[in-house]
Amino acid sequence: MPNQSFSLIIKIIKLIRVFFKKNKIMNNLKQSKNTIINQYKPPSKTVLLNSFKEKETDRQFPPLIAKKSKKSKFLLLAVVFIFIFLVSFFSPAIVSTKNILMNFGSGSFLGIWRTVVKLISAQDKFLKGEKENRINILVLGVGGEGHEGPYLTDTIILLSLKPSTKEVSTISIPRDLYAPIPGYSWKKINTAYAFGEIKNQGGELITKVVENIFELPIHYYVVCDFSGFEEMIDIVDGIKVYVEKSFTDDQFPTFDFKTQIISFNQGWQKMSGIQALRFVRSRYGNNGEGSDFARSKRQQKIIMALKDKIFSFNTLLNPEKMSNFLDSLNEHIKTDLNLQEILRLADLAKEINPSKIITKVLDNGDKGPLYAEMTENGVYVLKPKAGSFKELSSIANNIFENNATEGEAVAIKNRIIIQNGTTYYGLASNLAQKLESLNFEIAEISNAPEQNHKKTIIYDLTLGKKEEELKILKEKIGAGISYPMPKNEGLDVDFLIILGKDLISE
Repeated sequence: MPNQSFSLIIKIIKLIRVFFKKNKIMNNLKQSKNTIINQYKPPSKTVLLNSFKEKETDRQFPPLIAKKSKKSKFLLLAVVFIFIFLVSFFSPAIVSTKNILMNFGSGSFLGIWRTVVKLISAQDKFLKGEKENRINILVLGVGGEGHEGPYLTDTIILLSLKPSTKEVSTISIPRDLYAPIPGYSWKKINTAYAFGEIKNQGGELITKVVENIFELPIHYYVVCDFSGFEEMIDIVDGIKVYVEKSFTDDQFPTFDFKTQIISFNQGWQKMSGIQALRFVRSRYGNNGEGSDFARSKRQQKIIMALKDKIFSFNTLLNPEKMSNFLDSLNEHIKTDLNLQEILRLADLAKEINPSKIITKVLDNGDKGPLYAEMTENGVYVLKPKAGSFKELSSIANNIFENNATEGEAVAIKNRIIIQNGTTYYGLASNLAQKLESLNFEIAEISNAPEQNHKKTIIYDLTLGKKEEELKILKEKIGAGISYPMPKNEGLDVDFLIILGKDLISE
């Protein structure tokens, strides 16, 4: 395993060099490095540690780039950042890069080398829960500064990974669930993090609450504020989301604590950061979109759409976008995962098929385990129908065993562009109709730059990440497969199919 990791590091270093040269970014980076070297005054270790603990927005950084071996040290740092980026392959639990800065704080080559050795051997380290064959991560979304109730958790998701089968499950927990909070009696579960943050222990407190409800150990937590959520989507130039039903919310809160009207139309929509944020936060939509169940469904859609966009060909191989994305992670994400745990998580993620994620939304519908009630103080809450949390615990503990009934497979559509490489009219449209029935999203139908193709070719722009889908396409079309991009193409899809004359006789 260590040898495989080292080989991957070498490949990534080469990739970075190629793209930095092609995009003429290296000169700008050198100028930035020189500015940092000339102007930077290293803080003491105590000041640096305190700056992280106090979560200052104006962060101070250790001297990452010394005057000797500047290029090699920068590339090593870039490798680490890319590894962190890969963790988001299967989960919204994207991690903070602050741990990296702490590990590189000395600025010495020996310190960096020791850290790289740790990274290479990280695959030999077990995550909490891995030996028990279940890793549980609590994913939280908070409003952050400028929002009403900045530390109330608007999104609560229990994400679990089963290493032996490479399965992933997510359970969306409603914010109105009435739960006992240690030290604060019974409250809505979305207040737990806020109460804990009084002592800077929000993650720890809500973790205890969820553990008590579901009778499961929560091994890690990840917190993201909505400003970061919005910023990350804008960095990758927006996301495409399928809106199931048109709806309007005339009570959506504004930043100045007033309300506004927002609307969404049925069908595929390209959303900016602010539009996606409104889509997931809307609570009073009409047409059946005003429930916690509907909102949780929309949240899951956005999460998967963002994951797909991050791992699109254009984003992965764009150094500027990746750099900006990682800066946003550092500012808006809080987690108790350490560096080696992050890399181990990324290693496990490589074998997970993102199209087979089990999901469950806890709601108060006819078949849901909860019911709605008003407290004596007139507060709307959700309580378990069974009178205790036993049913919720059973759902969580058995979600992998009962996924055929309890879970719902997330239908992630795979985006395809079909180009007609022949002079025969309607060839691409006919194939598009067949593939749409197989859960493929046809992003575009057009003519290829040249209409003299003899054989049909499938370009796999995921670089092997969707093997099952690629197998289906190959069997359905009977085409050859190619991994390099066609010349001068920059496409935000999973597959590009160029049709040849070999399909005409079929």
